[in-house]
Amino acid sequence: MRLFMAWSLALNPKARFLHLSYSDDLALENSAATREILRSDAFQRLWPIKLKDATKSKKKWATEAGGGIYAASAGGAVTGFGAGSTVPDLDDQGRVLFGGAVIIDDPLKPEDAFSESIRNRVNRRFHSTILSRLNARDTPIILIMQRLHEQDLSGYLLDQEFEDWHQLKLPALDDDSEQPLWPERHSKDELRRIERADAYAFAAQYQQQPVKLGGSLFKDSWWQFYEHKPGNLVWRAIYADTAQKTGEANDYSVFQCWGFGEDGRAYLLDLIRGKWEAPELEVQAMAFWNKHRTNDPRQPAPLRKFVVEDKVSGTGLLQKLAREGLPIEGLQRARDKLTRAMDVVGFVSSGQVFLPSDAPWLSDYLQELRQFPQGRYDDQVDPTLDALADMLGGGQSLYDLL
Repeated sequence: MRLFMAWSLALNPKARFLHLSYSDDLALENSAATREILRSDAFQRLWPIKLKDATKSKKKWATEAGGGIYAASAGGAVTGFGAGSTVPDLDDQGRVLFGGAVIIDDPLKPEDAFSESIRNRVNRRFHSTILSRLNARDTPIILIMQRLHEQDLSGYLLDQEFEDWHQLKLPALDDDSEQPLWPERHSKDELRRIERADAYAFAAQYQQQPVKLGGSLFKDSWWQFYEHKPGNLVWRAIYADTAQKTGEANDYSVFQCWGFGEDGRAYLLDLIRGKWEAPELEVQAMAFWNKHRTNDPRQPAPLRKFVVEDKVSGTGLLQKLAREGLPIEGLQRARDKLTRAMDVVGFVSSGQVFLPSDAPWLSDYLQELRQFPQGRYDDQVDPTLDALADMLGGGQSLYDLL
């Protein structure tokens, strides 16, 4: 993309490019790199393009002929600049020269792909802002991105019946021949391992074909089970999700005790669930803590902390438990539940999460996880996501590791 813009400006110094990405930093980096290509000795020997001396900004710079680049984030303001030529630029023989384009490179971060509000904001800005920045109706728009969601900007645009797009799709593994696109980077066996670790991420980012998320994000066959309490734990913690109200239609409050094993896996050890008003909620929390802090020679792993979302009823519980001397950790959930679920689903699908096979609450737990994100209740989902992100991900998702 950088070389494409540099080459286009070599052929037509009047070409004008609007370059957008999910962040200002990435767009500015590409803009600055393109300018340095034009300034390089090798480039100047072939195409002595002159840049305006006053052009110091990475955000907006120009050639003396009037072309140049304006770089910004896909969600930021774009004012005072249009992409492409207002009137056709001709060469010495009267042929029309390429006048520039809008180039959108990765308009969405992987960790934002499952936030409906962020996706909608990026998609809306395409029609509300980006289209108004074309200097001519035939100015091309080039979108370069890995697929992240069926309704990311690529999916959104391909669904617009009144627009004509040419799609170039390069899957990492050919579905028919099973030949890797770039075998020096990823062999067939490596790609299949990635698919087993997270089938959704593989379909979207590697095969460029995101699948629709239904009510079975966590499949029953992915969970692992244990019959006897694991004795190889390194540390344990309690994760809580507290309901705002206790009406019949409201969610439950949930406390879960999880353990992190020497094998690098997560073990759900115990769980209680109920609809409790504030005083009883505090009693239940203390009882659950005391139950699991008991020194058991078969379970020497220390109980490190009690993690509670710092919001509404959780805030009051945090204050109460802190006064009791418990190692409390307040949690701010900055992203929506589905996004956080996609961060950890790969850990479940790759067999890193174990559940007690004979727990009386196991059936209800699996039913709720099985129906997520379309089920009636999701109170057991939240502390599960918190525990797996904390124990297995260190706050990172599979998308961050690819």
